[in-house]
Amino acid sequence: MSDISASSSRTVRLNVGGQRFETTVQTLRRLPDTMLGRMFSDDWRPPGDVDTFIDRDGRLFHHILNFLRDDHTAALPEDADQLRQLLREAEYYQLCELSEWCRMRLALPLRPIKNGEVVRWRPDSVDTYWRTFALSLIQDGVELGFLFDRVGRKYNDKQTVATCIGCLTRFGLDTITVFDFKIRFEEWEPLKHHMQHMRGIVVELVGQTCCVVQWGNGKRLHIPCTALVPAD
Repeated sequence: MSDISASSSRTVRLNVGGQRFETTVQTLRRLPDTMLGRMFSDDWRPPGDVDTFIDRDGRLFHHILNFLRDDHTAALPEDADQLRQLLREAEYYQLCELSEWCRMRLALPLRPIKNGEVVRWRPDSVDTYWRTFALSLIQDGVELGFLFDRVGRKYNDKQTVATCIGCLTRFGLDTITVFDFKIRFEEWEPLKHHMQHMRGIVVELVGQTCCVVQWGNGKRLHIPCTALVPAD
């Protein structure tokens, strides 16, 4: 076994805020540009029989290790207070992806949206989505709940790809019918008032972040669950 591989497989004993953990150098180095990746870089040498001390909250450190071991398969705590604490720890350890997952989970509705449930627009989301909703009413075939970027990736002369930033679902759109006319959105501003009173039914869940809603006017829209609340 080479010196490098032997060093990577070496076990490390950590004392994080008074709680002890044991892992491998390879796990701690998995993301080199993070605090732990730099701390346990190739220059690191074990301090004999003494645990390596990190002055942070040890109650949540197992989530940090699980993320480094399993990446996206790591389970996040369900409790909102623990999520906020984990977000602080993830930011300290410079784990950007874990930080973003915590923020997304904290942004989800207090009770998850269910398939077949009657929903309405979250009041503070109307200003974000009314233009896209107006576009979906004007143009048949538009179901993505985001404003479309005119710089789309073309697969051929007829197709542009729009990607949902919530769940990364890709939609093939007809370039001519979607992008080659200008909408006078100022004439559609009364739609914002109407949206506050609309009701729809969730007809499909898309991953853990998005859903497809069939609105009372018959329009289907793919949209993040954070834009919705259960109807009263």
